[in-house]
Amino acid sequence: MDKLEPNLLLASKTKQQIDDFIEHPYHGLLIIGAKGSGKTSILDYLATRLLNIEPNKLASYPHLLRLTIEGPTNSIGIDTVHQLDRFFGRVVSQPKNQQNQITRVVIIDDAEYLSLDAQNALLKNLEEPPQDSVFLLSSTNSTKLLPTLLSRVRTIRLANPTQDDITSYLMPLVNNPKVIKQAINMSGGVPGLAIAIALNQNDHSLIKASITAKQILSSDTYAKLLLVNSLAKDPKFVTEVLFLIQQMARLGLETAEAKQSTHWQKVLNTAYLTEQLLSQNSNPKLTLTNMMLHL
Repeated sequence: MDKLEPNLLLASKTKQQIDDFIEHPYHGLLIIGAKGSGKTSILDYLATRLLNIEPNKLASYPHLLRLTIEGPTNSIGIDTVHQLDRFFGRVVSQPKNQQNQITRVVIIDDAEYLSLDAQNALLKNLEEPPQDSVFLLSSTNSTKLLPTLLSRVRTIRLANPTQDDITSYLMPLVNNPKVIKQAINMSGGVPGLAIAIALNQNDHSLIKASITAKQILSSDTYAKLLLVNSLAKDPKFVTEVLFLIQQMARLGLETAEAKQSTHWQKVLNTAYLTEQLLSQNSNPKLTLTNMMLHL
């Protein structure tokens, strides 16, 4: 890959799939991967390549539209998707990129947060895609997307790199094995987050969740219980914290001695059960309190 390759830590199979898509673009692509796996960076990279523009011009580029979560509903609603009508109504002034003829790109991060109405509205665009345009979507949970929508896009699933892969990637940048190991442990082995922690990039979306997850796992019961009220008020943040606790537990199981394996298995089971109960609309405070008492 070209200019953005140093920012992407990808398996060779994934690199090939992305290269193939750039060479022969389709009207819709869905990147599926865990939180912190670098999906947003990949979508941005694809957009710059397809539009043939420099990365620093992406945010202000008039023929790129990014649809994101808005408002207190914590979703991407139909009004947001209706922005597509105005977007595709604009005249494209610059000549087409001779390589692939793409002139407009729509990016939808966290596509699983599209409401049902929004998905149906988007589906109409995917069924009759505007000429010379590409939709780039990402998701951590594609089961929340309509089967009809999934059938209209190509899919690339990201495989997490190993700890050795992350270490090899970071060594030329950090050259401090201790810092790299701490970053991997604090991230639970999530590559994008591990890189952000090692490089002190505090703007990563999972940094705060990582700190809270580490705090929960290292604090006494009283300190854990003090976190319940604030966590119960922020369901999305709780989901991120539980994801990282599970990742840290899995990493612990991979590296722990026999004495610690039982502990990490208990942590993993407790976090998973808490996630399941919260998804079933159980009382957040009671559920989180029970989790803190069992960790």
